[in-house]
Amino acid sequence: MKITNVLVNGGYGKLGKILVEAIENSDRFNLVGIGTRSTKLSTLINSTGAEIVVDTTNAGVAFENAKEIINCGCSPLIASSGVDSSCYEALYNLSLAKNRSGVIAPNLSITSLVSQKIYKAIGRYFDSAEVIEHHHNTKLDSPSGTAIKTKELLSNGIDLEKISIHSIRSNGVIANQDVLLCSKDETLTISHHTMSRDCYGLGLIMACDYIVEGNDFIYGLESLIKLDS
Repeated sequence: MKITNVLVNGGYGKLGKILVEAIENSDRFNLVGIGTRSTKLSTLINSTGAEIVVDTTNAGVAFENAKEIINCGCSPLIASSGVDSSCYEALYNLSLAKNRSGVIAPNLSITSLVSQKIYKAIGRYFDSAEVIEHHHNTKLDSPSGTAIKTKELLSNGIDLEKISIHSIRSNGVIANQDVLLCSKDETLTISHHTMSRDCYGLGLIMACDYIVEGNDFIYGLESLIKLDS
């Protein structure tokens, strides 16, 4: 079985530590390095032999990091919230030119991915939607990448101007999202609450497996979730 070398950029942060642990516990992936703010990313990639680079920095630098990763001949897994579909086309075209697969992952939680899959399927049954995302008060971006992705998925059936996002930042939470779907005579609420960042590890390994298979460059992991029996 081939072991794939993985570098985690931002691996000492709250999310990064969880992803580092997930890679270390995997029998298919080998952690070859951890990038920090003082690290020159391309130098670290070249010196470690990384094949996949997971970026958990922030939206302010993740797009440029992703381009640097691809230009170094590696596959990017962008787990930095706030990198959205506006960045996707440029990264997709670059990855295509370099023959690299990759992932932009607004959320690595399997439960969140299941709900995203549902949103895409059911939007057409509702007239409007309210997306309420509630995160810890150290989260830099607002709205969250997950909320932005949720709005995009719901727009398959609901007009964009009828989908509102509300953002809350406070102590005592990690990542919660409630989506209120409204029709003329009834509503449906779908809630996702994160109790521990440990839940992101499984999604990371799923994303790495996808990259190793070399399929494509995708925005969001919900396409990998199969709801049919």
